[in-house]
Amino acid sequence: MNWIYNFLNRTAKSAVFYSILLIFSLTLIPSCTKDVLDKSPTDRFSDDAVWKDGNLIEAYVNMTYREIPTSRSSGSYTSSALIFAELSDELYGRGGNHNYINQGNITPAQLGALDYWTISGPNYYRAITRCNIFFKNIEAAPVDASLKNRMIGEMQFLRAYSYFRLTSIYGGVPLLTKPLGLTDDFKFARNTYDECMNFVITELDAAAALLPTTYPDENLGRITKGIALAAKSRALLYLASP
Repeated sequence: MNWIYNFLNRTAKSAVFYSILLIFSLTLIPSCTKDVLDKSPTDRFSDDAVWKDGNLIEAYVNMTYREIPTSRSSGSYTSSALIFAELSDELYGRGGNHNYINQGNITPAQLGALDYWTISGPNYYRAITRCNIFFKNIEAAPVDASLKNRMIGEMQFLRAYSYFRLTSIYGGVPLLTKPLGLTDDFKFARNTYDECMNFVITELDAAAALLPTTYPDENLGRITKGIALAAKSRALLYLASP
């Protein structure tokens, strides 16, 4: 009789085990079929979260500053002003990129030290893209009006300055003021020099109207009204003699 008891005991335990397994499996079925891909990222902030939080929007603006090229050197810091001086008759720059241009070998496909168009690091069009995304979302963002206006002024300056630099190097460039989607046509005609520079001056005027003249120490380094007007002054100087 012991073997019968042991058999029934094992059968009962197996029935309980499989019943639990079946119940557990059934509870997983809905979670596997309902919005399985509709998850919030765990390694970054979602777009929806960014544009609802003033601190995250300010961080977005701060990161846009970093997209403005300060150098064409991948090593130690070299100022853009120094690089352009080396490409003129002001200074002599040693190195392949500089000699390449000074010897008259520059082509559309080989820009050397003047390649601010396709560089993988800080890039003017990357800054412009970030600004365009900002302007698409900022109006509806629940942010204090004074902070919102200041950030709008900063981004207007950064976009205008990016176009000013591109236009100074290449002449008229494609003037993009809205973010692009995956289904958009990416073939754009170049705008004229005057169209680009008029946009730059208009945007710098708008930025200067929103920006403060000074900042407290914790915001040292942000764009001020004076910087916007100084950039406008140089843009007008360049426009007078394109």
